[in-house]
This record gives sequence, structure tokens and C-alpha cells, in this order.
Amino acid sequence: MSRILHFSLALCFGLVSCAPSFKGVFEGAGQIGNDRFFSFTLDTERRTVTWQESNQGQEMLALCDIVQNKGAVSFSIDLDSRAKTCEEMKNPYRFQGTLGRDVVTGEVSDLNGRVVGRFRALRHHE
Repeated sequence: MSRILHFSLALCFGLVSCAPSFKGVFEGAGQIGNDRFFSFTLDTERRTVTWQESNQGQEMLALCDIVQNKGAVSFSIDLDSRAKTCEEMKNPYRFQGTLGRDVVTGEVSDLNGRVVGRFRALRHHE
């Protein structure tokens, strides 16, 4: 019985350690609506996002409510009020996606939960 327990624990720890993690820096792009194109760099450790929309300069915003549940990830960014901290957020967009080894793809939802766009981000390796 002891051998089976040890084997089961080793297998569980091995599987957990091999699962992709939503940590690090991700560079991506996407679209909200028909005419709002964007690019971004997420830094999940610093909880910041460098945000840039077409015809606008880069801006550092807060990356909040980061959740990872197995292969699903989600996070919030307040694009309208340009919140620099999570406490300043008023109308955040929710980014929800599926995490692969080095890529996240998903949808962007407004405050009411209505899907308004899509995004894709790749893990940045240094």
C-alpha cells in the first residue's frame, strides 16, 4: 500500500509541475469591436500591462484579477479609465482564454459579460 501511495503522489507532483503556468511576460495583440486594434505586453509578476492602441502611444496600466484554473486563464484591464492600479478600476474589460505551453488565446468581455473582442499572446523568452 505504501508503494502505491508514494507512486501516486510522485505522479501527481510530476503532472502538476509540468502544467503550463501563466507567469512571466507575454506579448500579444487583438481587437475590440470593429475598429479598436491593440498590442500589449503582460508582466504577470509585476501585474502590469504595457498597452498600445493604433495611432496612440504606449501606456502602463494595471493588470488585475489574474486567475489560472488548469488551462484557463483570465485577467482584467481597465482600458477606458486607464487605471494604473487595481483600486482605480471602474469599467474593466475581462480577458479570458486558454493557456497552452507558450500561448494564450481568448476573448475580451465588457463589464456586462458581453464578448466584444479577441486576443492572442505569446510567452516572451529572454
